[in-house]
Amino acid sequence: MGLYTEIQELVAPGSATEGERVDVSVRVRNIDLIHGHVVTCVAIYDGSAHFIDYSVIIPAGETYSFEGNFTMPNRDITIFAYSYYPYGAEWIVDDQAQKNVILAEMFRGTLSRKELEYDESRASIPVR
Repeated sequence: MGLYTEIQELVAPGSATEGERVDVSVRVRNIDLIHGHVVTCVAIYDGSAHFIDYSVIIPAGETYSFEGNFTMPNRDITIFAYSYYPYGAEWIVDDQAQKNVILAEMFRGTLSRKELEYDESRASIPVR
């Protein structure tokens, strides 16, 4: 938990196949119960690919969901999310979270045969 914000939840799938769209949501709460604050949320993977990077005003005590997505690369990745607040001309990192997304194995194959069974009798169905 930070000074003004708390990343309550980083929502992303635990696994995805290569090329799959990965939707991510970062729930950030303004923990100041008196003042609203401008909050920026940045989410990246592999240290460089920004897919969430924008600011909103979060009213006192409320939560906002920052959302974004990326295409799953051909390897496991770690998503890092950061919340920032402005201090003069600078942006100060206030809270952070992370989540691993594992590359899921994609099974490929062909159907060569289907079978029907009824009353203990079986018959093949042609497959094209």
